[in-house]
Amino acid sequence: MKCLLIGTLFLVNLSWASFPLVKVDNISGTYSDKKGKAFAEHASYDLDVVKIDHKNIEVEFNNLEGNLVLNDPNTTVEINFDFSFLNVFRTIAFSGVNIASTDKEFISGMNQLKVYIEPTEYVLEEVELSSDITGISGDVKDVSILEGIIANGDLGVKTISFGPIDSSKFRNLILEENPNHTKEAIKKFPANESFNSIPVTGRNLRVVCKDESFSGSLLLDSWINTWFYFGGKVENDQEAKKLYIDLYKAKIGIFSVRGLALRMIKDLNLESVSVEGNRIIVDFGETSRLGSNDSKQSITAKH
Repeated sequence: MKCLLIGTLFLVNLSWASFPLVKVDNISGTYSDKKGKAFAEHASYDLDVVKIDHKNIEVEFNNLEGNLVLNDPNTTVEINFDFSFLNVFRTIAFSGVNIASTDKEFISGMNQLKVYIEPTEYVLEEVELSSDITGISGDVKDVSILEGIIANGDLGVKTISFGPIDSSKFRNLILEENPNHTKEAIKKFPANESFNSIPVTGRNLRVVCKDESFSGSLLLDSWINTWFYFGGKVENDQEAKKLYIDLYKAKIGIFSVRGLALRMIKDLNLESVSVEGNRIIVDFGETSRLGSNDSKQSITAKH
């Protein structure tokens, strides 16, 4: 659930008329203290605000000034953009990102994503995200990437490092939520008296979203060594600039962990994220969007 939440924070601010026509090859970079820089072998894009092709590109995004600057040896492009949604993270680092999209399909892959949410660094390896709105009926002229994924999206991550988890606290929360499975929980999750905090890695995450409903699975290794299954509904309220995630189920083996999962999300203490009952609310406030009506850009040719 943490990684699904992290993913939505990157996608919510990307909105165009249908999907943008973008191709990015091997981009890597960092974002920290409201500033970031990235480098790519090649990037081309065909948006309402600008159409251009870059090689050996340098990208600078500055949330303090609210702009995105793209440089190659021949051209500089500046686009107004608000990266406020990234400020919930202290530090982000990504490498080996490839993106390709048509007006109906979006495909992206990433070798590695590191996200630091105090006091833990989460590391995701071999991330693949895609959406296909070819068969979506109705008016799709204002589809954002996030909305396309909610309508028909697929997320896969080979490995996720969650850092150390307190085994005793984890078992106590399982027992609290599963009073009818006390013996099974004690046997399955023995407390480690020597090392309470033990690193946990998730493997083979798969999340499928269709028509605002999602389901997913993740193999938790280390001392847990059991599949985590979850599902629910997600709704993007564009006017309120809020994302609602209703968690209907969350289980590790035979054990319900919905309460535990919601508590872990709440304990992240992210400014933009709150938990009300079984609902996770991501509030993006007045974060602006990149679009033809309110974006400004300048293009400078170098000599």
